[in-house]
This record gives sequence, structure tokens and C-alpha cells, in this order.
Amino acid sequence: MTKDISIIRQAGFFKKYETLTDVQLLDALYDVQKEAYAKQFSKEEFYKKFRIQTDTDRQLLDTLYEQQKAEYQKYSGDAYLLPKRMTDICTIIEQDSEKCLRVDPDVIIDCNAYVLLLQDFSKASNGHFLPSDMEEIWSSEEGPITVRFILNGQTTAIELEYSDDDYFDESIIRWVNEKMKKVSDDQFYYCLGPNDEWVGTGLTYIRVTEDERKLLIDELGWMFYNEDKPYLGPTGL
Repeated sequence: MTKDISIIRQAGFFKKYETLTDVQLLDALYDVQKEAYAKQFSKEEFYKKFRIQTDTDRQLLDTLYEQQKAEYQKYSGDAYLLPKRMTDICTIIEQDSEKCLRVDPDVIIDCNAYVLLLQDFSKASNGHFLPSDMEEIWSSEEGPITVRFILNGQTTAIELEYSDDDYFDESIIRWVNEKMKKVSDDQFYYCLGPNDEWVGTGLTYIRVTEDERKLLIDELGWMFYNEDKPYLGPTGL
């Protein structure tokens, strides 16, 4: 694990924690994880499940919340608020939303999937891709789909195709990378992990330079999908 953390940091992950040691970084990420995990047990999250109309409703929910909290503490103490530490490197890198994003490939009308996707790519772009005023327009439930936004002061539109299996149109990734090429050496790559271990319901994309990508391939055995640059490692295997 320590070696993996050292390598991914050399590849540009977790820049905002660059003053911390590898062990301190993991502790800092665990603090963030604990805060997010505990939030789901908060009174505010509990209230969201109900429609509160009167003070009596709130008093009743306060009582129910305290009863639920007491049950958790009866069996686990305050440990019920503590998540298990992350040990899987894929889960760890996903905590760096400025470098990595997890893509849900399903696209359905009225879900604004492409808008959300572009927002995530924007956050992970290191400031090199900053669309605004985004909207997703479907001509019908089976497309085609137009994603319109403002980029660099100009109104831009991307035309995307609908797939029968609701799978997203990967051409949007290539489009984003073309825009990135004009201002940066960074590109977004679909990362399969070592031995394709990360292939599943979601897709892990990371922003890396070519040198960073080669480092992750050579040192950690990560595999990447990109039809334009099929670098497979120093041996070509």
C-alpha cells in the first residue's frame, strides 16, 4: 500500500496534500471519509426522509431519531459512526476529484447525465476545461441528444447518439480531450486497473500526462484504454 501511495503521488494525485507524508495523507483521507460517513446518521439526514409540517411532527421525529441513535449505540457504541478504512487503491484515488472521476455509463432522458458528466470532467480538468450554463436537450426518448454550454466565452454544442442499452456516447470524452490538448499535456484516460480489476458497472477516468500514465503502467501495472495511444509498458506486453 505504501508503495502504491508513493507512486500515485508521483503521478500527480492529491496535490493539495503535497506537504503531508504518505501516512499523514491516508490519515487525512480517513478524516474526510469519517465526516462523510457520519453525515448519513445525522439528524438533518434523518429529517430528509419525512415531510415536516408542524412542531408536533418535529418533536415526534426528534424522539424517533434519539431512539434510533440509542439502538445503534447499544450494539456498537460510537463506533457505528466510524467507517472501515479504505485499503483499495481504486477507492482511494477516487477521493481526488480534481484528478479522477467515476463515470456512470447509463444515460436516460431527463436525468441530465451528460451535464453531470461535464461538471465532473470540469472539476477534474485542473482548470483547463470550464464549461458553464450547460443544458441537455433530447429530441426524443431515443435521441439524438444535444449538450449545449458556454466554453471560453462561446456557445458550444455537442451532438450525441443514443444507444439502445442506454450506454453513454464515448465521443464526448474524445471531444473533451481535444479541447484539453489545446491548453495542456493532460488527457483523460479510462483506467482498467491492474489486470482489468476495475472493470465493472462504473468507469474510472483519470487525468494524466503521458509520463504519468507510463509511470502507473510500469510501476503499478495499471491498464488503460485509449485507441490513440495503446502504450502497454516497457516490454510491449
